[in-house]
Amino acid sequence: MSAIPKPWTDTYLRNAIRDEIGLARLMGFTVAMPGVITAVTELIPTQKRGYRFLAPTSSHGALPAWRRNWNAAGPLIGELGLRVLPDDEDGSVSAGTGGRRNVTERYEEHPSRDAAIMAAIVRAAILALEARVEQ
Repeated sequence: MSAIPKPWTDTYLRNAIRDEIGLARLMGFTVAMPGVITAVTELIPTQKRGYRFLAPTSSHGALPAWRRNWNAAGPLIGELGLRVLPDDEDGSVSAGTGGRRNVTERYEEHPSRDAAIMAAIVRAAILALEARVEQ
């Protein structure tokens, strides 16, 4: 499947950054929605309550762009024990720790297959961290 990627719209970017902020908050950071949204908008935390895992940040303290960058999304898989199962025949990807908390994203709802997979990883990471908080 080699579909031509669609552009990342303002709405799509805003939703991606909203997911990144949600994940950052579960990791103990306080982050506000930036006023200007672009593909390279950096999220700068204002406070850290402490959490043992954080993917590499930029040198000036920006949080990883988990939904916008493979180098940020990838480490979430190993750290949180996520399984990622792309199904090109069905046009979807599922991610999660197994059981009822899996997330499924359809490729057609995202600019590209890669964007769908990163979205599934981040949303599964959010659910996994929420489950840890509930325990």
